[in-house]
Amino acid sequence: MCSTSPSSTTRDRKRSTPGDGVDVQTPPRSSRCLSPMQTQRRRARASAGPRTRPLGAARPRPRTNDTNLDTHYAVPPAGLWRTFLAAPHTPIPPRVPPPGAVADPPGPRRLIANAPASLSLAAAPKPPPAPAPQLAPATAAQLVPRLRWANIGWAYHWGAKQYDFARGAQPVGKPAAAVCADAVRSVDWARVFAAAPPLEGWGESGPDWAAWAETYEPDAGIVNFYQTKDTLMGHVDRSELCATAPLVSVSLGNAAVFLIGGLTRDVAPLALLLRSGDVVVMAGPACRRAYHGWAPYARYMRTTRINVNVRQVFPRGFDPALAAQA
Repeated sequence: MCSTSPSSTTRDRKRSTPGDGVDVQTPPRSSRCLSPMQTQRRRARASAGPRTRPLGAARPRPRTNDTNLDTHYAVPPAGLWRTFLAAPHTPIPPRVPPPGAVADPPGPRRLIANAPASLSLAAAPKPPPAPAPQLAPATAAQLVPRLRWANIGWAYHWGAKQYDFARGAQPVGKPAAAVCADAVRSVDWARVFAAAPPLEGWGESGPDWAAWAETYEPDAGIVNFYQTKDTLMGHVDRSELCATAPLVSVSLGNAAVFLIGGLTRDVAPLALLLRSGDVVVMAGPACRRAYHGWAPYARYMRTTRINVNVRQVFPRGFDPALAAQA
């Protein structure tokens, strides 16, 4: 079972419990007292680098990442957010069902229970999801509040609960990848796993946490956009072949209560209040296989919260296309 230590009265230090595989980090107080404008300026300076194109040349625009709305609406190629900024009242029509689309079965929301990842599941065809019926056209301004998630890296097929490698991968992005890698490198994994069973659950190759500083390479993730009324039911992330590698979760915006339990739904979860800027690192067999989710938000939270969680699907240097041909 994964466990967490009680919240520290000094929020600027790491919090972890030996053997649980969970590490929570809070940024130094100096970096959390910046105004939004100061934060944007700092990010702009950090991301500025040497020019790689002639002055005045157009910057190539990458393909936008998939969101929950792309299944149901014909979102413009520029993406929903850019469309909203440029022309918020742009009408966006419902999407026509693609050939072979598969709709979710009717009824109440089902418990999440997907099979562990394997190369055979990765190679299995993933039919496109069907858009919701009888949708009315909506403007970009109307759709932005309905945004719930966006993919980064390898595309995730929510119907199959597996990655859709046939669609290729978008870059995770250097800033997000750097934050996640720094978080993984900053943890004293020898201390974290000191009280854990030495070999249990790590697979045939045994524990690999000692090499994570070199081998951890995030290649997929999801950006979740939560409203105050939203929750996330308990689930286990089983879609990555790297089933014990760190999953890094970054919280931005309003606070939320993170729940983490054990290997079954019968284990009572522990609650951890996460504030803006907090980072949770889930790693190791016990923690990555533990049920976790989000509880209803506290009354003092206002409107929106963003969570970015990034993980490693394949070992470093692994090519799924070559593996499928073997």
